[in-house]
Amino acid sequence: MKHTAIRTGAALVLLGLLVVVTRSLFAADWVSFNSAGTPPTPFQLKRAKAKGIELKPEPGAPLRGLLFRPKGEGPFPAVVLLHGCRGIQAYQKDWAGKLAGWGYVVLLVDSFGSRNVQEICTEAYQGQSFSEASAGRVFDAYGALDYLAGLTFVDPNRVAAMGWSGLRFLGTITTAGVHVFFDQKFKAAVSFYPDCHEPSSGQFYAPLLVLTGELDDWTPARLCEKLAAVTRAQGGTLELVVYPSARHSFDDPDVGESQYLPEVYNIYKNPARGATLGFNRTAYEDSLNQVREFLDKYVD
Repeated sequence: MKHTAIRTGAALVLLGLLVVVTRSLFAADWVSFNSAGTPPTPFQLKRAKAKGIELKPEPGAPLRGLLFRPKGEGPFPAVVLLHGCRGIQAYQKDWAGKLAGWGYVVLLVDSFGSRNVQEICTEAYQGQSFSEASAGRVFDAYGALDYLAGLTFVDPNRVAAMGWSGLRFLGTITTAGVHVFFDQKFKAAVSFYPDCHEPSSGQFYAPLLVLTGELDDWTPARLCEKLAAVTRAQGGTLELVVYPSARHSFDDPDVGESQYLPEVYNIYKNPARGATLGFNRTAYEDSLNQVREFLDKYVD
């Protein structure tokens, strides 16, 4: 046991050194933009038209994000990154560095900072902070997309979305989602261990890659298998990778091999509390290849 712990610790130290190299190659700048504005309802439009008034979308919430840019003039393809319920984590910055190294402009959106929210893992479905920080994530994604589309070094027709865990990320590209209100669309999407129960229709307007763990007890892989079957039956593109022996957060080395969180909200347990996180090096390294090949195929 001691030798195993030493080897694991050494591996994490080595990974940390590699991370430092990645970050030094691609400096990130904090940028400011707005979440996408909320469009008027059909009833509001009807009333406004009767009064001769032209309604415009309500201004979106002010946001900020870390912008990573590859070397060169572009225009480059781009990826919008959306963190999970814990807020921006170090491993997501590492992902941004990897993507920039592959030639993508990356905008890692901070959905919590301007809303004065630290985390919503333990406050799920309780209070205004969750409602604003979770339900607004799709609008945050489209606000980030609009921001990137306005940059001269970004190709607005080659932008993907990539997100972690639940927080309605899959709603970003659902056919019946809010995308109908916006001109810019995502070319593809990548989702790490999402809650696949939410988009039960299985209809997405862009290709989707889902990466999840067989032992995930927070967002079960079996639901993603059902979703993939429904999507494919309808002619959609959903590439699903289920990693054996992998848990939630399998791509985050900071959580260690196994970390139980008794306080988090979990609808798949009774009582609805508790989940296990765990870094899995094999799954993580394969996910790097999966994401790169998927983006190369559908975005670049």
